Amino acid sequence: MKKTRHNNSNTSCPPSLKEVWKWKEATHKDIKDMSHDEILKYFRQTTKDVIKKIGLKKSK
Repeated sequence: MKKTRHNNSNTSCPPSLKEVWKWKEATHKDIKDMSHDEILKYFRQTTKDVIKKIGLKKSK
């Protein structure tokens, strides 16, 4: 299946979807030159940061 980019200014889409595309592009820029191990570390740390920020706690 061919990948299609939908984030040009001529395409009508919800602002929330545009926000997700921005996150995706920013993440890609962050990890594009990382090794596989560095990418795993990046996502583990990012996940920990998000969990802490939103106040989730481990269930018992």
